[in-house]
Amino acid sequence: MKNLTLQSAVYHDLDLGPTNAGEDPIEHFCLDSTEGWLYAVTRNGIVLCHQGRKLVWATPLFEQPSKQITINGSTTLSVAAVTFLLELDALFVACSSGALLLLHPASQEVEEVGIVTGGVAAAAWSPDGELLALLGYNQLLLLMNKALDVLAEVPLPMPQPQGAPVAADTPTPPQLLSATITWRGDSKYFATNTCWSATSSSSSSSGADSAVAGSTHASITSRLLHIW
Repeated sequence: MKNLTLQSAVYHDLDLGPTNAGEDPIEHFCLDSTEGWLYAVTRNGIVLCHQGRKLVWATPLFEQPSKQITINGSTTLSVAAVTFLLELDALFVACSSGALLLLHPASQEVEEVGIVTGGVAAAAWSPDGELLALLGYNQLLLLMNKALDVLAEVPLPMPQPQGAPVAADTPTPPQLLSATITWRGDSKYFATNTCWSATSSSSSSSGADSAVAGSTHASITSRLLHIW
């Protein structure tokens, strides 16, 4: 990897049409390499289709603009992942709410094709387009085929508490905050990067029969990397 060098860079200003780059920036994009279409999705869920620099059309994914939703007590963007599926000639959208959508460019119609209970933290199709890996906020890893049939469902490994204080109370179960998925080029393996938050508490007392003198709370953030 040390011999990789940037040979050139080309910058283009894209026509954002009805969207405001300051208030509604682009959060996701993908490419239809066969036709040369560039699809971008804004924070409010507006899909922009470009041919070169020209904006061809724009359409909303949701009936009401939705920048963020709240999951596990924290806010996250409404769209978790976007991929163009060549075989279906459609844009696949995984929403943080758990909805799985297909946007058909020819008609600009949005079709709901599935739902993941608890919401989607991350989603990624394999390079060969055969498998879909999903990380849910319900702390499950799902592996699906092209028909979105579930092939495997595995609990996500959670961070283990380290250095727990003496007389510690039962800690709050870790909550998944965010995640990313990356496939290997041959579609045989993929890696997950998950970020967790947990709160532990401990109490202290003086004497066997004395009342609790005080308690402390600690918020711990952990990041785990796994290869599947």
